[in-house]
Amino acid sequence: MPQNVYQFDEFEIDLLQKTLRKNGEVVSIQPKAFDVLAVLISRNKGLISQADLMSEVWGDTFVED
Repeated sequence: MPQNVYQFDEFEIDLLQKTLRKNGEVVSIQPKAFDVLAVLISRNKGLISQADLMSEVWGDTFVED
C-alpha cells in the first residue's frame, strides 16, 4: 500500500488531501506544482526521467519543456 503522507524538513505533503504544510500551516501551491512535487516525493529519492515526469503530471496534454 503506497504511503499518502510524506515529511521532509519542516514540510508535510498529503497526497490524498492534496495539501502541503510548512510547520503545520497550509502552503498555497499551484495544482501542477503540487503534482510535480508529489511525483518526486513519492519516488522516495529514486530517479525519474523528464519524459516520465511529463507523462505522469501532464498525461496526454501537449506541453513544452
